[in-house]
Amino acid sequence: MDVHNAETATGDETTEGLSHSKEYVGAPLRALVGFDKVASGPRRPTTIQLKINPRQLSIVSPTCDRSVRRGGYELYIEAAASNSGVFLPFRIQGTKPHSTLVSH
Repeated sequence: MDVHNAETATGDETTEGLSHSKEYVGAPLRALVGFDKVASGPRRPTTIQLKINPRQLSIVSPTCDRSVRRGGYELYIEAAASNSGVFLPFRIQGTKPHSTLVSH
């Protein structure tokens, strides 16, 4: 994702990735799954990357079992300074260790 510094001075931008399971009752409304902080030159775009491992997408059951569950999710990428972001829907297919992410 590219973030753009619209200011005339160098600045820092923190970008957050929040996941949301659309199909599981009891799953957190949003869970922080990654973030990146970059310095951006004046009036210049900067590319950020969020690396998300499967554990960050896991859900803990009432019996304390942790699992990555197949189904529909959304990833919300937010640029903190500008309070703007984008929703990226995706699905997890299969079961561990053979799960794959499929973006819509």
